[in-house]
This record gives sequence, C-alpha cells and structure tokens, in this order.
Amino acid sequence: MARLPWRTPLWSAPGAAPDMRLAAELPAHAQRCADLVTALVTERRAVPLAQDGGLERTVTLAAALGLSTIAWTLWRECETPDPLLALDRFADLEATVRFEAAAVRVRVPMGRRHADLLRGGLLADVPDVAWLGGRTLTFSAG
Repeated sequence: MARLPWRTPLWSAPGAAPDMRLAAELPAHAQRCADLVTALVTERRAVPLAQDGGLERTVTLAAALGLSTIAWTLWRECETPDPLLALDRFADLEATVRFEAAAVRVRVPMGRRHADLLRGGLLADVPDVAWLGGRTLTFSAG
C-alpha cells in the first residue's frame, strides 16, 4: 500500500500505479454519491410506507444501480454518467403499464427520453422476468 500525495490521506493498492488525475476527482465523485443518497433516501423514498427498512434499502440500491446503468448506457460518450442526472431527466416520464397473462406491457410516450432509451437499447423486450411470474416485459411507444 502506498500513500498518495494529497491533502487528506489517500492510499493506493499494492503494486498499483496511482493516477493522480483520478485521485484529484475523488472529492467531486464522493459529493455526487452523497447527493444521490440524499435524493433517494430523503427526497424520493422508494417504499415510503414500508415498515421494514431492509425493503427500503434493497429497493433504493436497485434504483441507484438502474439509474447508474441508464446514465452509463445513454450518456457515457458525451458527459460524465450521473445517476442523479438520470433521475432528474426521467422523473416526469410517464408510462402506461398493462398486466396480461403472458406479458407486462409498458407504453412509453414518444419524445426525447423515449428516443434516448430506444437508441440506447433500453426498450428491448425482456423475456421470462422472474419477479413478474415469468412474464415477458415489453415496451412500446405511444
């Protein structure tokens, strides 16, 4: 382990060549992470009426992972992928969901965000979704 030359203690793994540019960006990334936690835990709780904190933590983690995946998939080429930015950009996206015997159908309105999701391949059908009873999750425009 090697101590990096920084105003607060930072350490690198043994044998790893430290990238000082990345180390310099760490405080900003830590603040972005704190902002995401604040947004998901205090401002937009996933399961506000749940008595069990474990469910809230699990759903919040899944939401953070999903938002991070969306941000990475859609914007990694043009800007720093930020799950909080994905939350802000998609917060008002409405959709209609229909449950059928063999499928769960999601209709997403046409527009910029629909185009982003389609271009990123995030509107492809997902077959045999376990938590939907083995149904296929389908997306369409509307």
